[in-house]
Amino acid sequence: MNLSSHVNRRFCKAFCTSSLWDSDKSISQKFEGSLTAQDEAFHLIIGGNMKILVLNGPNINMLGLRQPEIYGKETYEDLEKLIKDYGEENNIEVDILQSNCEGELVTAIQNALNKYDGIVINAGAYTHYSYAILDSLYAVNIPTVEVHISDIYKREDFRRVSVIKPACKKQICGLGIQGYIKAIEYLNNVGM
Repeated sequence: MNLSSHVNRRFCKAFCTSSLWDSDKSISQKFEGSLTAQDEAFHLIIGGNMKILVLNGPNINMLGLRQPEIYGKETYEDLEKLIKDYGEENNIEVDILQSNCEGELVTAIQNALNKYDGIVINAGAYTHYSYAILDSLYAVNIPTVEVHISDIYKREDFRRVSVIKPACKKQICGLGIQGYIKAIEYLNNVGM
């Protein structure tokens, strides 16, 4: 999605949630009776659902096995199901990728340009030192939320540093796998 599409999405979302919505009977009456009338109008105006890319870095595929006292007992498959179900329930297209390779994550971010409205990223250990991921996020300039399953600020000193944070609109830590849902909600409701 290009910059013009982001601006149009922001404008239409603002219109569909403003008092102008109520005063414009030609639009609001067309969707009367729908529980999500404003969302339907927004998607009609924009032309399609929001598309989110969820990226997971090293060892996220080991959820449920790796330090369950820190990362929880849910598996990576549980995480994928949670995200996909939430996307389906909320008319959000979600693609999920996990890689243990920094270059694959950088390539996925670069390939997201003009395809996705937002990125949710848990870069795992790359959070703390991958300037390549930081640079790729800056290059594509897609609204991004950084997610961590554990609270990185209550862990070892090296985990408290996020070099990718400056390229992100928000950082969510310590909510377990529900943090991914909060990130998608943010991008859908606020981040655009």
